[in-house]
Amino acid sequence: MVTGTNGCTSTATAEVLEDNSVPGAQAAGGTITCTNPCVTLQGVGNGAYSWSGPGGFTSDDQNPTVCVPGTYTLVVTGTNGCTSTATAEVLEDVTVPGAQAAGGTITCTNPCVTLQGVGNGAYSWSGPGGFTSDDQNPTVCVPGTYTLVVTGTNGCTSTATAEVLEDTTAPDLDAEATPIDCNTMEATLTATSQAAVSFLWTGPNGFSSAGPMATTMEAGTYTVTVTGENGCSATMDVVVIDPCDKDECSDLIVMCGPDVTVECGSSLHPYDVGHPIFRKDDKCPEVTVGWTDSWSGSCPYILTRTWWATDALGNSETCVQIITVVDTQGPELIGVPADITVACDELSDELPEVQAADACKSASTVTMTEVFVPGNCPGNYQLVQTWTATDECGNSSSATRTVTVVDNEAPVLVGVPADLTLECDQKLPEPAVVEAQDACSTDLEVFFTEETVPGDCKNEFTVVRTWTVTDLCGNTATATQTIEVVDTTPPTILCSVTDLETVCDKVPDPELCKAIDNCSGEVDVVFTEDASGKDCEKGFTITRTWTAVDDCGNTSELVQVITVLGNKKLAVSANPNPFRVKTTLRFTADRDGQAVLDLTDLQGRPVARLFEGRVEHGTEYQVELGAEGLTGNTYLYHLTLDGRSVHGRLVLTR
Repeated sequence: MVTGTNGCTSTATAEVLEDNSVPGAQAAGGTITCTNPCVTLQGVGNGAYSWSGPGGFTSDDQNPTVCVPGTYTLVVTGTNGCTSTATAEVLEDVTVPGAQAAGGTITCTNPCVTLQGVGNGAYSWSGPGGFTSDDQNPTVCVPGTYTLVVTGTNGCTSTATAEVLEDTTAPDLDAEATPIDCNTMEATLTATSQAAVSFLWTGPNGFSSAGPMATTMEAGTYTVTVTGENGCSATMDVVVIDPCDKDECSDLIVMCGPDVTVECGSSLHPYDVGHPIFRKDDKCPEVTVGWTDSWSGSCPYILTRTWWATDALGNSETCVQIITVVDTQGPELIGVPADITVACDELSDELPEVQAADACKSASTVTMTEVFVPGNCPGNYQLVQTWTATDECGNSSSATRTVTVVDNEAPVLVGVPADLTLECDQKLPEPAVVEAQDACSTDLEVFFTEETVPGDCKNEFTVVRTWTVTDLCGNTATATQTIEVVDTTPPTILCSVTDLETVCDKVPDPELCKAIDNCSGEVDVVFTEDASGKDCEKGFTITRTWTAVDDCGNTSELVQVITVLGNKKLAVSANPNPFRVKTTLRFTADRDGQAVLDLTDLQGRPVARLFEGRVEHGTEYQVELGAEGLTGNTYLYHLTLDGRSVHGRLVLTR
């Protein structure tokens, strides 16, 4: 209810509604693993999101991504300012699966071993020779280091290694046999070994005996086998002879090896060129044979092979075999390169190293000749290179390669300046001195041209500078510099004006302004004035504009705003008045200045200063006055602005 000074009243109602609905926040986290080092928080709610968490983490996203475990708090703020809070737990599972691995030793008894793997996850083995396996305990047959990687369900891995050793060394062995004693008619077999675990003798007519020593009464060849702890074995043969047999034995060498002629490089092994026929009689001692070689002569080469034969009774014989080696083949050239095509600047001075191999003896030094075959221009030609080698017997071999040299690369222009953009009042640079570099040609002449292309306005144009060079094989290179001359600078208006406040009868005349342009010289200035809504009583605004446009449309504008103050009287309102608890005093400044609002009693004695400060024209100011501390019923307010004042009465009801 409002009561006027005339006692009349007016009544109105106001509804105060309540909106305190919370936005209903929900939050969910996740688990950090080795596979997923970060998780995305899930936020639900009707409003703005605000997350906070470990290490000072904050985010305004609905679903932010985090990489640190801990408790994260989501606050959702609704449009009514109400909030709702939820928390999300981010757990961490980076426990490694704990891999363990064990190998073994490969022996002759056990040529393969089974790797032993332990761990909580999936198994992956790798090892020598590209070995891989996903089994927990795979079987391998190659020695070396094997690596086990165990991957847990959380993506974390553990690594362990296992060594597979190899012990396949055969035991040492030495054996001998005595001849049959003509008195006892027995021979003794003896075997020795430092690493043997077992011994086994075998011989004629099913003879067998375990142990390092054995006796026999029969002549012939006996074999001893020893086995070590690793299951590996070694064997050796010995011969028991019977010197008590009185029958005569034939010659040791029945027939010598044949004399033969072979080509150089052929096999000279007795199996290939022939060998003697030696005595083979079970009643006679075994014949031991051998030979020595001696070379002589050249082209052909003579190999003298001397054979010898002995037996256990001390008999010995020799014979000579002549092998004639002829050389009719030239040496083989090794490392002759294939034909190639290269650019003229890629030709290497370094020649390939070509060697010669001969089936008989070392070939002579390899010589190279080179023939130059000109092409259709200095950069196009061929080099025909020939390598020759001759052996000691005069046999020669040759090989050729052709190097085709081409010039298909254009010269390179050096010193071409970059494109430029210049203002119209800037001087064009002198054309650059551009040189040409070519891999195959020298002293090339560079040709220069320049073209000017008009632009869209008087002061804008484009200069195109072109450099061209052609080498001796017709390869051409071109480079261009483009200089854009533009006019982007607006004219300068040669006068100075400022915004001001005044009254109707003191509005100044417009300034007479001129304008100058950096490229167009002096340009015209167009003046306009807008004083619409002119009202000296209420006040109004004058907008003055000076505009200058150059030949390319660049515009400068100078604006002056003159605020003409109205003659409206200064006034203060108080509402409510009369008042019981508090009232509000309002006034609107009719100009810029210093304002003071005082409260006095009816005798003019100061009670309170309600306002003091700088005010701006057209701005409303309000001051609240409460009844606290006021003892009277009627007061006066006084507003002073730039020497002008207005006052009114306030009534306080109890």
